[in-house]
Amino acid sequence: ETPESASASLVASGTSPRSSRHEAPASCPSTTAVSRFDTTEDHELPPRGDRVQLVKDFFRLIHPLPGYAFLYEEAVVQRCLEESLDSALMYSICAITALLLGYKKYYPVMTETWASRVENIFWANLEEPTIFKIQALALIVHYRIVTGKFRRGFLIFSLAARSASALRLMYERPNLSYRVQDLRRRLMWSLGMLDGHFAIGLAECELCPLEAIYLQLPGSEEEFVAGHRSDPTNSLVSLDGVSEAGLLTRAVEQMKIRRNLMRYKREFQLATKPFDQIRVIVKDIAGTLQLLQTQPYSTVELHRYAISRWISRYVVVHLAWHQCYCDTYRLFLGGYKESAAEVIIEALPVDYVASSVATCLFHARAIISILHDVDKLNPKLQVADTDLAVCGYHASRILLHISKSPHNPPTDGVTFEDALELAQSTLRIIKNLQISTYAIVQVLIKEMDTVIQAAITGQDQGSRESSDADEDAGNLPSRYARVAKKWQGLGAHSIFKHAQFTDDSVTAAQ
Repeated sequence: ETPESASASLVASGTSPRSSRHEAPASCPSTTAVSRFDTTEDHELPPRGDRVQLVKDFFRLIHPLPGYAFLYEEAVVQRCLEESLDSALMYSICAITALLLGYKKYYPVMTETWASRVENIFWANLEEPTIFKIQALALIVHYRIVTGKFRRGFLIFSLAARSASALRLMYERPNLSYRVQDLRRRLMWSLGMLDGHFAIGLAECELCPLEAIYLQLPGSEEEFVAGHRSDPTNSLVSLDGVSEAGLLTRAVEQMKIRRNLMRYKREFQLATKPFDQIRVIVKDIAGTLQLLQTQPYSTVELHRYAISRWISRYVVVHLAWHQCYCDTYRLFLGGYKESAAEVIIEALPVDYVASSVATCLFHARAIISILHDVDKLNPKLQVADTDLAVCGYHASRILLHISKSPHNPPTDGVTFEDALELAQSTLRIIKNLQISTYAIVQVLIKEMDTVIQAAITGQDQGSRESSDADEDAGNLPSRYARVAKKWQGLGAHSIFKHAQFTDDSVTAAQ
């Protein structure tokens, strides 16, 4: 039985993960194979049948999310059936799947036990990292982030990153088969994406700097399964008839662009004199983005992907593409928290600034339009990427800001009433998504509600985003402290920001 057929029978029986958040997957018949999990120390794992179904559900619903696409389905499912799968990886797949799909038979009590077991296994074998253990720990970092244990997630990610360095996963191994090479690429780029959740663009917090990943981008899912690059004239197609078509590659490219834009933003915000070169940088970024959009978004394509496992990836990749544009052109939104310094904006031609504002508005509207299309899907998304909430959050803030800005385009601008209505509907959509229970998404929901209420009451917070203004700057000279604080500023969706580690330097020196 294939993973697809097992999942299909699960859905046909009326027990889809979305519709049965209070139930665990149905058990499958046991076999006579000798289990690696029959020892007393491993008794917490679910029955063999549930383990198999959790693994299959992982690949059907969670693997399509770009940050989770680093396991090879056929090998993992086969090892699970044979009960020879690495124990840490087995625990981690069960934990993250039961968590994200809401199987309350196992979540939260058992999933927490499994997550802790993975960490303990890693510590017990700290000097002997393996691909399996890095994959397992990466899933547990995701688990900790989703459940709001940001400090733990941030710190154990360092173990995964260092282990990847120890195995030199950031370098190509041309002597290996295509599939093995692509597996290594997927894992390393996934770690790079995961690193971005903590403090994107803040170099001092990065453990997997993109400049140090000397790898090709991952191939398409069809190529990964086939074990070779495909002939462009004879594209491979998935079993469900809908090709992934390199969406993962685009997701990685877009992640790199957004990381670079955050670095540029920090530099441009601290500028004390005009910087005309900013237009060249923006032109280069826009050119790269145009090359990435080989297949424009459409509702027709959305519904075509809705029948495949790649729907969540299709949605997030197209949202992220528009978000890249918003991240680029919001630099020219005077008075906006993420804009460049006024000295840069004021030195630019008026028509260039006006065009940039219009472009930013266009892409913010596109993000909200896609979210509305997703909201109308039937059936609904069973699992979504947290980037849906991030993109919706930023698009709403941009609309509210531009609606009150003197640079609001005179012909195709946005009224405050329309901006407010779109922001409120976007907040409603995010609340209805499966990801609304994630800790960081709850932070964004609260922040969006604050921004919307401030806009309604007329407070000057339509462009507001939570900052680090409340942190103590200590005894640093005031100007140095202000510059350092602005450089270190983190967005509302930064995991590192909400980890809120305590600096006890004063106590240590007493």
